[in-house]
Amino acid sequence: MNPKKNPLASVIIVNFNGLNHIKKCLLSIKKNNYKNFEVVVVDNGSQDGSREFLIKKMRADKRVRVIFLRENMGPAFARNVAVSNSIGTYLSFLDNDTKVDRFWLSKSITFMENNGNIGACQCQLLLMDDHKKIDYVGDYLTRTGFLMQPFKMGDRAKSIPDETKEIFAAKSAGMIVKRKAFETAGGFDSDYFIYVEETDLCWRIWLTGYEIVYFPKSVVYHKFGTSYRLFPEFQSFLARFHGSKNYISTLIKNLSAQELLLILPLHLILWMIVAFQQILTLKIKSGMYILKGIFWVPFNLPSLLAKRKVIQSKRVIDDKELFEHILQPINIKYFFDKFFSKSTVKGFKAINEK
Repeated sequence: MNPKKNPLASVIIVNFNGLNHIKKCLLSIKKNNYKNFEVVVVDNGSQDGSREFLIKKMRADKRVRVIFLRENMGPAFARNVAVSNSIGTYLSFLDNDTKVDRFWLSKSITFMENNGNIGACQCQLLLMDDHKKIDYVGDYLTRTGFLMQPFKMGDRAKSIPDETKEIFAAKSAGMIVKRKAFETAGGFDSDYFIYVEETDLCWRIWLTGYEIVYFPKSVVYHKFGTSYRLFPEFQSFLARFHGSKNYISTLIKNLSAQELLLILPLHLILWMIVAFQQILTLKIKSGMYILKGIFWVPFNLPSLLAKRKVIQSKRVIDDKELFEHILQPINIKYFFDKFFSKSTVKGFKAINEK
């Protein structure tokens, strides 16, 4: 395979106690028709036999490299570790509970090679248990500071236009990023641990002059909600604390000063409403996790402002122009359903996940 026509792709996977899933994921990658790839797996301190399996896999397949972390450092940190141990021109991020279509890499890399302004693309994420329904096809920003999906999980795939289009943010369960764009944007923010870290990265990719698109010809199948089913109480804390903390941090870092003054106050009010709604409905722990996330921000403001200074220094597009590409009108019913129709961790995951 000619490396000039078929550049090396580094497939990045983070694994945490996902033995049954990572086996199937790696098998599907091996069967894909794009052969110039390497796989870098970072294991986040798994204790379910994943370590032993991955060691055997690495010995059996020289294209697979595994880095073992002693404890769960979160996917944002782990992905950065994986990227620093990879050499591909393209970075293909997958969750461990995914399977890939045979043409997932070949179609997306051909498309990105022919479009130099594209920094990242979102694959069409379909539900593992029903390939006729979508999991995710991209997000847009609203003036509430929250994201909005044009199509929700469970919509029929046939109802979605089969066309490439600009989106604001992609999801690491199935996104492909040019290494140059990733490095220029500064990679994932490891302080995020989990939730909204992809949105933050995508925002910075946009600010540095690249575009991000949904590319439906590249297909990945995702087993949605795996981590929640395995660790419901742990996920409850992650979704609420890191969700609120990271959303607010992302706005502070990436918005222009003018837009920050307009969007951040409403965003904070909405988080406070959700927190007190949870407390008043006797979901006290849930509400307190959100408040903890909100109040984490002022105590860490110097660090956030230092990151903001670096990000804004790399900006090549102003918010007025950027918003023409990535902003969607506020849909009150959409946010009411997200926040209040299901006051469970699944509801919060819908708010926080990309």
